[in-house]
Amino acid sequence: MTEPDAAAYENLTPLGRSVADRLAGWLESMESYVTIDPADASRCWYGSGYPGWGIQSQFAYLSAAATLGRYGATPEVRDHARERALTVLRYALNSHRTGAQVTADGRRWPSTWISNLGPERAGFAIALLADDLSQADHDRLREVRVAEATWLLEEHVRGPLAGIQAGKWGDSGKNWPESNIWNGAHLWRTASAYPDEPRAEEFRSRAVEFLLNGVSVEADAASQAVVDGVRVADVHRGANFFDSYSLDHHSYLNAGYMVICASNVAMAHFDFAEQGWAAPESLGWHQAELWQAIKPMIAPDGRLVRIGGDSRVRYAYCQEYLLHSLVYADRVHGDVEAPALAQGLIGLGMREQDQGGDGSFYGRRLRGLAERQPYYYTRLEADRAVSWAWWLRRAGATALSQTPTSQTPTSGASSDESQRPSIWVRSGETLSWHDQEHGFAVVRGPRRFASAAWHAESLSQTLVVPTDRSDLAEWSMNLAPVLQWEGAGAAKSTTESARTNRRLADFSVQTIEGGFVTSARVAEGLDLRIQEGWGSAADQPAAMTTMVVVALPDDATVVGLQLCRAGDYHVPLLSAYGLNLQIPDDVHTPDRTVVEVPCSTGAGVVIDDVLDVRVSGTLERVQVSTDQDPALRSIGVDQFRADQRRGAFFVAPGSVILDTAWAIRVTAPGEPPLQFERHRTGDHGQELRVRSGGEDYLVTLDTSGEMPQVEITTDSGAIS
Repeated sequence: MTEPDAAAYENLTPLGRSVADRLAGWLESMESYVTIDPADASRCWYGSGYPGWGIQSQFAYLSAAATLGRYGATPEVRDHARERALTVLRYALNSHRTGAQVTADGRRWPSTWISNLGPERAGFAIALLADDLSQADHDRLREVRVAEATWLLEEHVRGPLAGIQAGKWGDSGKNWPESNIWNGAHLWRTASAYPDEPRAEEFRSRAVEFLLNGVSVEADAASQAVVDGVRVADVHRGANFFDSYSLDHHSYLNAGYMVICASNVAMAHFDFAEQGWAAPESLGWHQAELWQAIKPMIAPDGRLVRIGGDSRVRYAYCQEYLLHSLVYADRVHGDVEAPALAQGLIGLGMREQDQGGDGSFYGRRLRGLAERQPYYYTRLEADRAVSWAWWLRRAGATALSQTPTSQTPTSGASSDESQRPSIWVRSGETLSWHDQEHGFAVVRGPRRFASAAWHAESLSQTLVVPTDRSDLAEWSMNLAPVLQWEGAGAAKSTTESARTNRRLADFSVQTIEGGFVTSARVAEGLDLRIQEGWGSAADQPAAMTTMVVVALPDDATVVGLQLCRAGDYHVPLLSAYGLNLQIPDDVHTPDRTVVEVPCSTGAGVVIDDVLDVRVSGTLERVQVSTDQDPALRSIGVDQFRADQRRGAFFVAPGSVILDTAWAIRVTAPGEPPLQFERHRTGDHGQELRVRSGGEDYLVTLDTSGEMPQVEITTDSGAIS
């Protein structure tokens, strides 16, 4: 051990001591989820103990316990935590496919494309336990690591595909950046820990191939760069990332898994440095560019703003592993703002833990999940625990606050930071990011954060929030019209349309200085099936929605149009509404104020004195709680609906179902209210007039063609 355990707690920073104390409270709160093996008291398990995520959770849990075994405040806390860590580690190692015991479901856990993730995340904790492991434990650890590495050499498959794969689009089945990184790191770790292994050099060679196909882009196919003795083009399997470094993981613009790809590099990087192992250059491949893409999506409070949405529980899993990326950004990329963002992220978790009152991290917000799905609930609890434990080890102790690094991340472009490609483009104080192929645009200024994505988890998603108020950002189908059809599939929640019955028809993305103009057409109500009766014709939508989103170059205002017309037959509409602005209502949000604003035309509200909202028609506020709709995935929302149509009826072919124009402005105290008017100019023309910050804007729309034509003019002339 590097220091006496009694002194380790005292050598923590004030925040480090607070994290250690909270981890101790968490460990105690999870005792009801710990089972001591009735047949062997020397091992126990956390949660289900099953193969799959059950085993991943063992490594996360033991990591928190092992860290407390070093940094706990009292001998009693340290002794109990260390004992828990050792018994859970033995359970995990001995129930591996090479072991003599089985998991709680009576089977051993197998080697898979994901089986190394838990051990990789626990690498720092296993090192903390090294002096407490018996020789038999060390032998078992080696046997498991070597068996996993050998499987990666000889039998690696993910789904139906074998070997190392990469692909830009999630639906290709080849978008494997995160597992290529953690599997490459495991191979290198095993070769470094056991250099006398006969196949150690093979492990290293394959590790480099995996790692270079982690954060990979199309340019790598022609790259003559030599990394770890390998020409990049020779081992390139495909691009996992777009040229913009956006990621289509799980078949949507997935900012969370961009973070996962950075976090696994951070874990391996610091583990290797601590052990004195030379890290491969390939570990840092394109990490500088990836961080450029991630950083502006982190709000000042440390929360990750999911511009493409999230299919999982809010503010969990991927966001937890942002801590690793922030420490890496500080120490390796030299990002001076990263430590404060990490502290902010931890602070959000502390606030939620305090709300629970029992030491658990999610005991209040995810109480329902704990009752219905304890397998998943214990996983989420352990994800936060391992992340806090890792941060405590790497950044929470004064003596360890400057852990040495072993390499500069490899960009694949140039070692000179000034020569690397700029992922976000700066114009004055505003940053912008877009991708014509992936279909999104984002701007972030001192006042406003705005985005629109057409390959989001909910297909279409738009955000407009103050840059410093990420608590106002809810992403699932935000600012997209909601239509319910007879014969449609089940929607994920009452605030969405059924995703399976919607399809993106086309989109366009145009950037302007300090803003963007983007539009899309979405086919609605596809593949309707009324039980024992009728089904719609193949590829015949019940309606077509045209959406336009314009972020004006004032760092404040976004205007939009949602126009939905019925298809070629009398369509079976049940209900419809426009706008669909959703504001989260959970432990992370302050008390909300909503003030209705008198309007000469249309309707408006001001939310928390920072969002000024206007619509061309009617506006209704609906509060939706998780009690009413558990599918909201842990948070309730304040939902603002425009032009709502209720009651089942058949809509004539070509009829307008919704025609909602809207404007949202990030406002400040003392500013005049937003002025917004909509004027129709014929069957297919509209003019949206906005007065914001003393400037008049006219957005002219022509929806007569396949895609809308948009022009923006001011008193000074046209904006392009």
